[in-house]
Amino acid sequence: MKFAENLNEYLESHDISNYRIYKDTGLSDSLIGYWRKGKKQPTLENLVILCDYLDVSIDYLVGNISAKEEKLLRYYRALSPEEKDEVDTYMNNSAIDT
Repeated sequence: MKFAENLNEYLESHDISNYRIYKDTGLSDSLIGYWRKGKKQPTLENLVILCDYLDVSIDYLVGNISAKEEKLLRYYRALSPEEKDEVDTYMNNSAIDT
């Protein structure tokens, strides 16, 4: 059920309608409605299309990471290769075990 909650929260906070997703991706308006109500789960193929369109990770939509973690991931992805190297070096030298 976390998928439906996260999808609804994201779409509402970004003012995105089922119809807009349908027009932009071809994903059925009614199918998106079922997802939002928790009555159906998307196929992997449709989940990838949806996440690409919304520019979010699959992990975020299915509830494996929080909105805060998703935001950090988005920031990391926006860094230059050099900046990513700096972050990676910092993380490798920190006390955080992975």
